[in-house]
Amino acid sequence: MKISKLALSGLFLFTPLAQAADPAPAAAPAAAPVATAPTEKKYTGEEAKLQTFMSEVFEASRKVNTEGADKTASREKIQKAMDWERVAKDCLGTSAWNKASAANRKSYKDLLEDVIIRTAYTRVDTFMTGATYEFKEIQVKGKDAHVQAVFKQGVDDFTLDYYLGKKGAGWQVYDIAFEDIRYSENIREQIKAFLSEKGFPSLLAKLKERRDKLVEDAKTPAAAPAKKAS
Repeated sequence: MKISKLALSGLFLFTPLAQAADPAPAAAPAAAPVATAPTEKKYTGEEAKLQTFMSEVFEASRKVNTEGADKTASREKIQKAMDWERVAKDCLGTSAWNKASAANRKSYKDLLEDVIIRTAYTRVDTFMTGATYEFKEIQVKGKDAHVQAVFKQGVDDFTLDYYLGKKGAGWQVYDIAFEDIRYSENIREQIKAFLSEKGFPSLLAKLKERRDKLVEDAKTPAAAPAKKAS
């Protein structure tokens, strides 16, 4: 399965990368998706807590576009699972982050979060319907953790690496990698190129433009399939 580096730019950190280009038709609903394979390693202690945490987030991804309380709870679960300030800082780069005013950093963080979240909600549940996953590796080193998960849908399977930091008694995700390509590094390269030609206000305007388009697209009902001529 080939995924371009640029494909990473439109993805939320919990969105499997297979959906980066043209989303496949929605799979038929599966009965009780299996989260843990029989051969999966058994984790204990903090690693077991991480396994539970990531499983809950993956399961929430299946319900982001359902109706009612499930939708609200699922979206809140995902948004709280992210360290958005670190995501924003890593995607911008330390130098550009330090140069920006506090007001500009906040505007940038809020817009980036909104763009990532809204982009993810257009596709993640479609992929997760019928998908299974297992945890290949979970490592904890002090206040840092690495979780490697293998996703399977039909004949396709691929591995994603999640990077987390300790926050209080829990954990938050701040980066993801696919085939050794870090989400933050890919976005940072694009933002650096953009800022080399235009200023920070233009970056904010670009993010706002993208956010506003996602808001408008969400208001537009999906077109009904065309009727076949009799």
